[in-house]
Amino acid sequence: APGCGAGEELRLWRDEFGAGELVGVEPDPLHHAAAAAAGIVPAPGIRLLRGDALRMHELAGAGFDAVLACDSAYH
Repeated sequence: APGCGAGEELRLWRDEFGAGELVGVEPDPLHHAAAAAAGIVPAPGIRLLRGDALRMHELAGAGFDAVLACDSAYH
């Protein structure tokens, strides 16, 4: 299932492009754990949710300036 992988792009968008607050969604527990092991999360301005974006109660009513599907595009 596509998601944001181990979160490298989240850090890139924050550090290189100045994104203020990022929320990633990753359904694979191994990728989610890899992001934590690499120190990508928890981090200022980066939040990585584990699960399926279509079923996330944390996203209900949230507003976003942009939605990106970088790693999932080729799936």
